[in-house]
Amino acid sequence: MIGITCSFHDVNNYIDLPIKYIQILFMTREEGPITVPITEIIQLKNKLIKRNIIPYVHIDLNIAIYHSYRIRTQNQLKWLFKYAEALGAKACIIHCGSLWNKGKPPKPTDILIRKEIFKQRLQKIVEITNQKILIENSASKKCFGTTLNELLEYIKNYSNIGICLDTAHAYFAGIDLVQFNKDLHHPKVELIHLNGIHPELKYGSGTDRHGTILNTPKWDETNNLYKETINTAIKSKKPKVLETPFENYKKEIEMYQQLNKNNKSYMEIVNNNQYSQNNYISTNQNNKDALWLAPITVNGIGVYALIDSGAQRTIMTQKLLRELQAKGARFKEYHENGNLMQTDSPLKIVTSIIASVQIGPITNQVKIPVTEKGYIQMIIGIPQLQNCIIDIPKK
Repeated sequence: MIGITCSFHDVNNYIDLPIKYIQILFMTREEGPITVPITEIIQLKNKLIKRNIIPYVHIDLNIAIYHSYRIRTQNQLKWLFKYAEALGAKACIIHCGSLWNKGKPPKPTDILIRKEIFKQRLQKIVEITNQKILIENSASKKCFGTTLNELLEYIKNYSNIGICLDTAHAYFAGIDLVQFNKDLHHPKVELIHLNGIHPELKYGSGTDRHGTILNTPKWDETNNLYKETINTAIKSKKPKVLETPFENYKKEIEMYQQLNKNNKSYMEIVNNNQYSQNNYISTNQNNKDALWLAPITVNGIGVYALIDSGAQRTIMTQKLLRELQAKGARFKEYHENGNLMQTDSPLKIVTSIIASVQIGPITNQVKIPVTEKGYIQMIIGIPQLQNCIIDIPKK
């Protein structure tokens, strides 16, 4: 079976999909670090158990710079492990980090020294938790851990550390994809990140930006090799999760199910363009973040909101909330503290509401953090765009 990736606050938007695994983020571009009471995590754990869904936690911190984290960040890492424990997570996934220093490559004589320092930092992380840890292959040769052999070197002395292999990272790092296909079967590989390639990025680019698996790059000689990589990953019996653009999850899961049910190959599907992005409406055309203003209703009151295919959450400003309340709208509140991130600036959450949001013919009950301010009154994130057809006013 397959799984998906989302932030803690968005889990309820996806747990009714036919998934076996869910990888949960406690830090996102929009929200920054997510802080929640342990009781809420235990509630989610029970909900996942009822659905027979196995959780993983992805830790958005890396091993290489652990020594430079301030006490606050080191404590955050400890809390992430506590969250994983409370959630009953099967494992925590963590990136290796950069081998280069301040953008400069190491001298050949320095590489072994830096690898030894890396091992020491990994040891310090292992000492603060009993959680299973999976270290992930990197997307650039400027980083530690681009190949399975290197990752195996780092974990050889640990019984509670395994490996997560990411299909897109192998492509971006420019490693041998034939060997990578074989590596996917290694017993120390305990999780596969099943990801496609952003169409603008080439093999060996070193840039980590995932795309959908509904199609593959067509413009270089590695295309067929990468199709083999995806096919191998899909056919593998190992746990696997998608980290692709959220709006594609449903179609990608359908494709995954068809491949396994009908014993077809991934190459047959994509070569026939059966699940090409051109064959369905996507809010993220050409896999680029899309932004536009669209008319919606909130508790029956018409407003304009920014549709953002790169946003993971729907948010609203305090000013708009007051305007809606002045027009008679009433909202149920729920508890959510902290800050959200918008264009790299923190936005303070002043309250949180549950609203009836209608986009086209589709109406959903949506949990919405209300921020003290923002560059636009309301942003609609990807989870609320599933199956929506949006009427874009003509200029």
